[in-house]
Amino acid sequence: MCNLANTLDSLPNKPKDTDERVRELYQRAAELGLARAQNLIGYYYDHGKGGVKDEAKAKEWFQRAAEQNHAIAINNLGLMWLHGKGGERDPYKAKECFERAAELGDVRGMYNLASCLYNGNGCTRSLPEAFRLFKQSADEGYALAQQFVGVMYDHGLGVTTDHRLAFRYFAMAVASGEANSHQYAFNLLDAHPALFQELPTQSLMEFYRNASASSERAKWRASVLLQRTSRSLYLYLSISLSLSFSISLSLSLSFYLSISLSLFLSLYLYLSRDTRKIQPIRSSLSLEQRCAGNPASITCTLSKYDVPYRPF
Repeated sequence: MCNLANTLDSLPNKPKDTDERVRELYQRAAELGLARAQNLIGYYYDHGKGGVKDEAKAKEWFQRAAEQNHAIAINNLGLMWLHGKGGERDPYKAKECFERAAELGDVRGMYNLASCLYNGNGCTRSLPEAFRLFKQSADEGYALAQQFVGVMYDHGLGVTTDHRLAFRYFAMAVASGEANSHQYAFNLLDAHPALFQELPTQSLMEFYRNASASSERAKWRASVLLQRTSRSLYLYLSISLSLSFSISLSLSLSFYLSISLSLFLSLYLYLSRDTRKIQPIRSSLSLEQRCAGNPASITCTLSKYDVPYRPF
């Protein structure tokens, strides 16, 4: 039943009554004790899918799935406690749920527990511990955590400021599909123009290629970078041609051998160039000073100690 419900729910052109039929199938599977179905029917009740919105029932089903150690349901139950949905608000119980979900390896649980520590919900605020958990979730591939690790590296929140690593995590979030992360990376490059020159061209190109899907600005910047890369390659090629012809003349080598030597030299010089000698830039401005200068900035808005929580 649960698999049939999943199939119906994933249809591209679903009939109008599909959500109701899917909810009924999940309901039947949940009543048989299947934890995954109990979590999904809770999600349906919580969001009103299938025509029925009942937060109390949603919380009840999340609780039943959580009793079977279903990590996603435990995380969702924590969100119900955190926001007071289906009953009273209790951030301490919410944090306990996020801890359980994180222990079971759920990346959303790790992220939400980190958010509690970052915002001081249900616990004493601890930026270093929040950073550790955000990074753990990010390294497991969770895009929103990757984005926020970038924010923390950028502003030195709970960790030493490192703009290279900030860009790296923003780029990871873009590659993982987090739509707004390219804006954070652009804000970072705009605030620190020298960083653009320090970063490896390949890393920048990969970022622009991923970001171009959702940003015209990224497409334009990618074309600029391509021009810069082409000029660099032409420079290396010119130098290597001059060197190779000089060598070939002195050694009386053939024309084709000199061309081969020049191509090899240009490729070697281009691939072996060192783009990592300059250390990461350290900003002299605090987060509050930066935000005061640009309060509408996406990075500043999110960094004002109000991290969003993420459900199923």
